[in-house]
Amino acid sequence: MLTSSPRHAWLPKQPATAIRAPQRPATRVASLSSPTVFLCRSSLACLGLSLRRRRHALRACSGVVGIDTEFVGVGKNTVTFGGSKNALARISIVEAGASVLMDCFVKVPEEVMDFRLAITGITQDAIDCGVDLQLARDWVTHLLHDRIVVGHNLTTDWKVIGYQHPAELVRDTASYKPLRPKDKMTKKPKLSDLAERLLGKSMREGDVHDSIEDALAALDVYLLHQTEWEASVAKKVLVPPTTSPGPPRPGALAPLGAAAEVARSKEQAVCCLQDPSMANARLSQFFQKIADDPGSNDFARKHFARVASTFAALPFPICNLKDLERPELRCIGKEGSKTRKMVSDLLSAKAYRFERCDVRQSKDLAT
Repeated sequence: MLTSSPRHAWLPKQPATAIRAPQRPATRVASLSSPTVFLCRSSLACLGLSLRRRRHALRACSGVVGIDTEFVGVGKNTVTFGGSKNALARISIVEAGASVLMDCFVKVPEEVMDFRLAITGITQDAIDCGVDLQLARDWVTHLLHDRIVVGHNLTTDWKVIGYQHPAELVRDTASYKPLRPKDKMTKKPKLSDLAERLLGKSMREGDVHDSIEDALAALDVYLLHQTEWEASVAKKVLVPPTTSPGPPRPGALAPLGAAAEVARSKEQAVCCLQDPSMANARLSQFFQKIADDPGSNDFARKHFARVASTFAALPFPICNLKDLERPELRCIGKEGSKTRKMVSDLLSAKAYRFERCDVRQSKDLAT
């Protein structure tokens, strides 16, 4: 009599490793501290990488900070903004609540061709009192470690600093499309437009920039949309950032005080413009007339507008030819250039009354 046996009991036994369940397609998972690995989607749950946990991991970072920089022009003197390259001259890092972690000038290793005074408010004296570039970079690395960093158009900031923050921890208000108006989805918005539209805050327009104000404005925009922004990031980040010991503290205290110096420079520039014994206002008005003249070509408009804004933002008086030797005036042209000859003629006793000068004749001389 035959005994009952399980179905297929007569088949030879196979090693356990020979029979495998069908696998789902592999998913690429990028980690900040390890090389790229490949995992099947079914194993993500085993690693605890659920959307809820990824959100929690992002929130568990050491905090959120805002950053902004100011840069000057080095290299060849060019039209509009002098300098064929940007160089870091000031950096500011802030926390929510207007707490300033770092705000300092940075020494520029090259000769500055254009200080862009009307935008930065930074002079040669300020740069000379700044910290070395490497020390500034060390403080940035220390203060930003394991933190979400918010800023506006941060690509340029990372480039001039010489530092790259992990992409998973970067929140750029210029690149986040939900912040853009529906009719301008393909165009990056200005920070001043975002601040006015979303925060009801009016920022300076055509005035000296304050990197602390810009960093705080970008941070406030982010905090206003933090919940939905972080939710969208968590969907893209399969492996959350890992907490690791940060770089050593570069010093006892982070450098501060740049804002006060820029404010003082701005006040001095206003005083120079209001003093009739100084030529700052007259020179600025004269070159602005040339820039606004309909007969001026594009080069003349951009060049003379830059010269006019530079004279208007100078924190020191222009009274004689000796004053033109200051490094802040390299942007108006090298020695012997047509623009410098115009300024020299205007400062001379013979042609000091600018209202008698023929604007068109001066424009032709400069082009």
